[in-house]
Amino acid sequence: MVDSSSLPRHCGIGTIYSLALINQIDNNKTIKKESYWGHIFSRRNNFGCCSFIPLKKFYDKSEGYLVDDTCLFEAELSVITNAFAASHDNCDQALNVGDHVESAHVEARLFLESLTNKPSSSFWESNSPTHELSLLKGHDTSATIIFDMLISTPLDILVDPRNETAILESLSAVINHNLHLFSDGQAKEIMNLKTTFPQLMQECRSSVEIKRRSEHPSWSTLEKTRSLLEDFVKTGEGIRAEVEELNNKKKEMEAQLKVIKSNSLHVKEERIEVSRQMEFHCSLAMEQAAEIVAKDAKVNQANKKLEHSLKSKWAATRDLFS
Repeated sequence: MVDSSSLPRHCGIGTIYSLALINQIDNNKTIKKESYWGHIFSRRNNFGCCSFIPLKKFYDKSEGYLVDDTCLFEAELSVITNAFAASHDNCDQALNVGDHVESAHVEARLFLESLTNKPSSSFWESNSPTHELSLLKGHDTSATIIFDMLISTPLDILVDPRNETAILESLSAVINHNLHLFSDGQAKEIMNLKTTFPQLMQECRSSVEIKRRSEHPSWSTLEKTRSLLEDFVKTGEGIRAEVEELNNKKKEMEAQLKVIKSNSLHVKEERIEVSRQMEFHCSLAMEQAAEIVAKDAKVNQANKKLEHSLKSKWAATRDLFS
């Protein structure tokens, strides 16, 4: 097989390949994408499939596609030996436009799938629901429960300004009423957390502000371009479906044309045979007609001789009695 790096630019070797995502629990559920046309190019290739399986289903361990953080693929590749042209010009001419279009479509789809979303400018969204942390409703609540709830709360909720007062009140309640329930190290850390929590919030907000200011102004342009690209991909999918439908109709019409050509050939052969028979019988009829004319001439001549002989005899007989 020719090394792709040795190929002229834009030249490729035709291939047919298939890819299979192996189900490691039930082989009958293995997903196989097969009978794909492709090319191995000197600068790039268009191997691959847009999608095999939804990510949610892929990561579900009970489905059997991802086992022990391992997924298995099986690939088969066949090289079309007559698809490679040695010269640069022949390669350019042999490059299939349909393959190039499909390659561009796949590349756009894969890029859209890999494109990250615009980074969030804050830990929380302004329209997100309020997360009330009313951990302290009375001094009868267990300090351990209060602190466990507090320490397990995600940072994006803790730094929300709407929860600052509730958090500080909860820390104060633990320190003032139930600090003796914790170890010395835990108690020291709780008191330190109450002291440093306002500073922690300020640092988080500063980080958000830095992110907001450093946000690249081209993101909005990229979003517009991505939106246009998504529209083109959708349009391309629609056109591809239409092309497939037209190709199917073309195949049907080609099949019908093949039948028509076959019927036309049969009719032509039948016409030729009829013409041959017609020529033969016409010649035969002409011969028979000529024979009839010749026989009629002989009969007429014989009749004339007989008539002349009879008339002569009759005249002689009449002369004997005159």
